[in-house]
Amino acid sequence: MEGAAGRGDALRDVTDGVVELEEAVRERLGLRLARPAPVVVRLRRLADLAERVAELPDLEAHLVNEARRMAARCGRVVGDPEQLVRIAGRCPACDSVSLRALPERAVVMCVNPVCRHVLEEGPA
Repeated sequence: MEGAAGRGDALRDVTDGVVELEEAVRERLGLRLARPAPVVVRLRRLADLAERVAELPDLEAHLVNEARRMAARCGRVVGDPEQLVRIAGRCPACDSVSLRALPERAVVMCVNPVCRHVLEEGPA
């Protein structure tokens, strides 16, 4: 669980993310910008556009990825553990069978406490 500063950072990140996502979706759909509104209202407006977004697979994928990213960020703030996926093979650094993928962060790493070698890291 993150402290107060972490919660504030997450709140700003998600708020900014929702604002930017709504603006991007409306622009891509050729709609004028909507009036400023609280996040819950913006999310409702995005949900109302779901059928139109589904007609554009790249926009739909972007919206889904951003929603997952924001949900994961919120989950980490409230203490939800990130899912680990076991990866076959051995760590190239310590030869342990402790390789795990962290899908929400797009990272593959060794979970051996002595090693913690990161094999692959996705975009920040």
